[in-house]
Amino acid sequence: MRNVPTNSDTQIIAASPAIYRSLAFSPDGNYIYFREASDRSTTTFNFYRAPVLGGTPRQIAADVDSDIAFSPYAKRVAYFRANDPVGGQVRLLSANPDGGDEKVLHVETHAAIPPHWLSWSPDGKRIAYNLNPSSTASGGIGLFDVASGKVSVLATFPDKRIYELHWLPSGRGIVANYHMRPNYAQGQIGYVSYPRGVFRDITRDTNSYDTLTLSSNGRTMATVQVKTSRTLSLVSTSGEKNAQEPALPEIPDAYAFNWAPGNQLFVSDGPNLMRMNIDATNRATLESDPGGFIRAVSSCGERYLVLANGLFTAERVGATSGE
Repeated sequence: MRNVPTNSDTQIIAASPAIYRSLAFSPDGNYIYFREASDRSTTTFNFYRAPVLGGTPRQIAADVDSDIAFSPYAKRVAYFRANDPVGGQVRLLSANPDGGDEKVLHVETHAAIPPHWLSWSPDGKRIAYNLNPSSTASGGIGLFDVASGKVSVLATFPDKRIYELHWLPSGRGIVANYHMRPNYAQGQIGYVSYPRGVFRDITRDTNSYDTLTLSSNGRTMATVQVKTSRTLSLVSTSGEKNAQEPALPEIPDAYAFNWAPGNQLFVSDGPNLMRMNIDATNRATLESDPGGFIRAVSSCGERYLVLANGLFTAERVGATSGE
């Protein structure tokens, strides 16, 4: 735990091989809540809480597929559970902060991927959650009305995928971590007004921002800035770097590659597919799709290529993925 005024750190739980996700303080600051993988496959997570001053974590819910959202005054917590007890169904549930009195708020059928992030509005009337890709949008924000049990859509975006989101204390908008096409690997932070659903950028740069949390007064955000670089190198089949072969210089945003005929390489940086010599010279762009993401390529005879031009629909920290 980091104490912000003193810039000091304290270990709350001893180091272990456990895999943790969805860290959150209780509104009163007495507990931390988190998900822990039930095994190394990371397909199932259980929710726990532990005292901030240290102590044995206590499980409050099993098989939770999202982070949690606290209602005003922390009287209830909300979260999603998928394919349990019925396959193909996603349930929005609420419970007491200690895990008791679990209730089903809403059931969504035929939902391939459950929402992973949600936030309870300051007035307690609505729960906002991320919408997963559809045939018309990359993502968006949905709303659940607690009193009526009805769901609606605040906003959809043809080019943005919403991840973590938090209502501002005023209730007039939501801040969110989002990824934008074509490079869905790069995260930024934006603001969506309520009730109009108008989006504007908070960050828009070459860095990537993962995770998002708000201070209790809503005046400060904290995030993790991520910088990634990729370098392709040639090695011999024995694993030793071959001094006779030149190492490929760094190719910005190189994502996928494969061998091409004539001892050349196919290299994808996401929207573009290139063919080049092994020293990165004699480059030729074979395919360019500003709205796509070429993440695999393979030769099919001498005249054709097979491409996987798809988008990840995965939780950033590793839930499920697919095309």
